[in-house]
Amino acid sequence: MSVRTCPHCRGHVSPGEERCRWCGAPLPAEVPAFHPGDLLRIRNPFKNGHVEDVTVVSVERGGYGLAVRDSRGLVWALIKPTDVVAVLRRARAEAAG
Repeated sequence: MSVRTCPHCRGHVSPGEERCRWCGAPLPAEVPAFHPGDLLRIRNPFKNGHVEDVTVVSVERGGYGLAVRDSRGLVWALIKPTDVVAVLRRARAEAAG
């Protein structure tokens, strides 16, 4: 039997848990789907919880880590989905065809 781990912090997760007890990240059943280009309002963990708007640059670790760009053009890696306060605008779906 394999041990289940959190995709964000790699801590051990007990069966049936919905959130990681170590880092608080949501586990696979409830990970929101973010896409590059989405405009999000987050609580910035690098600025003591200051709320600001950022754009998703890439989605990593199966949705558990987001690389985002702020208004100054700085890119930060691995913002947790639990830091997202609101989705302000979804990226446009690319035209098929």
